[in-house]
Amino acid sequence: MQTQTSVDYGDIPLDVSGEYIPYDKGSRFEPPSGGHFEELTVELAGHDITEMLSEEAIDYIEKQAVEKIGIWGL
Repeated sequence: MQTQTSVDYGDIPLDVSGEYIPYDKGSRFEPPSGGHFEELTVELAGHDITEMLSEEAIDYIEKQAVEKIGIWGL
């Protein structure tokens, strides 16, 4: 599901978009899965800054985006 939202990284407003894989809690026979973005893009003032960010920054931003769209599952 293509998803777009905005989050704050400190005091910096960022736009986040990507293919969201919904969280599935699994079952007795299947492990939990999803609850994350694939091909996450982070933009600042309309400019893609994804490649400039550290892995830790991207993880933090993704976590904020997932919480904001209300389907927490990381």
